[in-house]
Amino acid sequence: MTFRKVLCVLLFSAGMAFVAVLPAASSLASSGLPYNVVSDSYYHLDVANGTMSVTVTATFYNASASPMAGVPLWTMPGAASVVVKQGDATLATQSSSALTGSGLPPVVVATLPQQLPPRGQVDVVLTYTVPQQAVNGARLQAGAEEALFVDQGVGSFVIIDMPSKADNYLDPGCVQASNQPNDVKAAGYERWICGEMLGSVFGRSAQTEAYCAAMDDKCRQRSVPAPFSAFGQSLTDLSVRGILTADVQMQDKVLHVTFRYFKSDDAWAQQVWAAAKTALPLLEKTYGYPFAFDTLNLRESSYIELGGAAGISYNTGGDVLLAPDPGYPIPEVVVHELGHQWAGANEGETWIAEGLAEYGMRTVAPGMGFTPIDYHWQSLGYTDNLALWGSSNVTDAMYWYGRAGAFWFAYQAAIGGQANMTRVLAQTSPASPRSPFDARWYMDAGEAASGANLDSLFTTWVFNPDTSAQLLKDRRAAHDLVNALDARAASLGLTGTPKDIQNNLDAWVFPGVAAQVTAANAVLDNYAAMVKLASAPGLSPTDAVAKSWGTQTSAQTDGLIAQQKSAIVALVSTAIQIKAEPADSPAHGRFADALKSYQAGDFAEATKLASDTATSAVNRVIAQKVLATAEETQKNYHASFVGRIGLLFADPAGDLASAQKSYAAGDPAAAINQAQSAIDTWNGANSAGLERLAILVGVMAALSLGVWWLMRRLDHDSPALGAPKKTLATDVDEAPARPNWRDWENKTPGPPR
Repeated sequence: MTFRKVLCVLLFSAGMAFVAVLPAASSLASSGLPYNVVSDSYYHLDVANGTMSVTVTATFYNASASPMAGVPLWTMPGAASVVVKQGDATLATQSSSALTGSGLPPVVVATLPQQLPPRGQVDVVLTYTVPQQAVNGARLQAGAEEALFVDQGVGSFVIIDMPSKADNYLDPGCVQASNQPNDVKAAGYERWICGEMLGSVFGRSAQTEAYCAAMDDKCRQRSVPAPFSAFGQSLTDLSVRGILTADVQMQDKVLHVTFRYFKSDDAWAQQVWAAAKTALPLLEKTYGYPFAFDTLNLRESSYIELGGAAGISYNTGGDVLLAPDPGYPIPEVVVHELGHQWAGANEGETWIAEGLAEYGMRTVAPGMGFTPIDYHWQSLGYTDNLALWGSSNVTDAMYWYGRAGAFWFAYQAAIGGQANMTRVLAQTSPASPRSPFDARWYMDAGEAASGANLDSLFTTWVFNPDTSAQLLKDRRAAHDLVNALDARAASLGLTGTPKDIQNNLDAWVFPGVAAQVTAANAVLDNYAAMVKLASAPGLSPTDAVAKSWGTQTSAQTDGLIAQQKSAIVALVSTAIQIKAEPADSPAHGRFADALKSYQAGDFAEATKLASDTATSAVNRVIAQKVLATAEETQKNYHASFVGRIGLLFADPAGDLASAQKSYAAGDPAAAINQAQSAIDTWNGANSAGLERLAILVGVMAALSLGVWWLMRRLDHDSPALGAPKKTLATDVDEAPARPNWRDWENKTPGPPR
């Protein structure tokens, strides 16, 4: 029995071993541990010298009704210089010989100065060193240390300080401490935390790792009562490290694979490595879609055995953990776990993931040269269907793994063989928006790939026959209706199922399917009628409706058919209207653009262009008539004096020339406007001239009135023109009179003053 197998035995025996070394509580051996303990075990690895020093702080709580005379503390093998203190007092200790040869670590019992009463607690500190040695569970030599770190069982943290420049490797589940103490960093070390290992490994998440990195009490060991934490390895002598790397050629890329393991397990690791490199390309071909990542990391983990696992595969990042003593053939375990890289989180039910991993392993086994074990599940006497995995009273793993793996080979046969099986599996990539895939999806996909009826297969193997009978009956009726619809659509050149109907089939919601099929058949009626219209001469085929049928709802496809019908009517009508146009006319050019839009499936644009072309054709006829009228008006126009005044600042001849150019350029609407402008200018020239003359006369009259008013202002009347006026009182002359406009022509100077 190897040391790792002993770990599994500890799940039952560790508690009793504790009790056996406590004389004051030995009478409680039949009822379990008489105490609880919370502990932190600090390991400082001196790798260069092949030694380590250990400090354990522990708080014991007496959970029994009797006093405790001492407390037990587990130590690493070969522990030396053992000291246990309670405060400043050093306690008497003795090593137990009862566990000698059992494979368990040594235990030291520290005698308390006073017995610990019920519900009492006591704090103790254990210190010791571990020398160079090579024993089961601890291999320490200069430059290389590998060990299974001992703790105090439930309630423990193990804190390991390892040289930061060493090649360090710990069991998955250990994490780097989020708070690296300054003294640890200053010494060139890094701190790792190992707590609830099984929870960290089996329920790995960012939140779990954060709890453990911060030494949150949520991460203290609780699942396993055994006094062991994690395997760890720290190497400064890189010649002894366990690491293998290789580039494996996959279908569409080179996959970089790394395997980290403990050097003492090198023989096992070489078998794992050979199996992994061979299996990866074979599995990718079996599952039908490319490996999701560019790297794959294989890691040895001894601790997962305590959870009953030979391996764990995380298909969210390309990581696989493998136990070195799985109890099964090595290639079988390796290939099964690698299979989970394809059949894992993308599967909606456990039995599907495990069954498909078995299917992949057993499919590639012949090509790899190994024979998987026979579970003999049929002879175990169980009949529970696979849908009950996890909720059944049947707990025999041989039955469930055997039945799940066998189902997929029965499924493969029912859908027509491995080619169809690979076609189905190729749709199950985790990148698919449909992921995860459940039993209902596989039933639908298998029938779609093969046309087979899988009711009996799934009733026999998967579903509860009693509770699933009505649902399967409704499903079959709905699928029969849809199959008939699909067949009719195929006769019209359409493939697939309208999205609204397919959504209900995928969700296994069947009551409304009959009404949806009736509506979809009406859409096909409209399509058939439209196809006849589309056979009109000059119309090229278009696949717009064919693309819509299997990807849009039937209502959306019906709307597209209505648009196509409108486009056809517009195109046919326009073709008739422009039939007399020259082949190189702009109208034919625009009509060709309309046909291109129609062929591309842009029926709204085709309708618009066709309508514009028809309008342009009508405008062209009108433009011809307006141009002719303008030319005739120009020819017959004779400008009078008044007419010439009306044509001032106007250029009807230029407007006519522009109209002729617009018409030639294929813009009859502009030609109509320009020619009509020329006609209006010539015809209105006399009226415009008279208006302008009237305006001119009015302006002249206004000017004359203004001049008259101004002259009146300048012509200032006085009593004696030019004579000064005397005042009665002073007889003083007034100021001379102001000059007026008459003086402008009188150059004679006035009388002297």
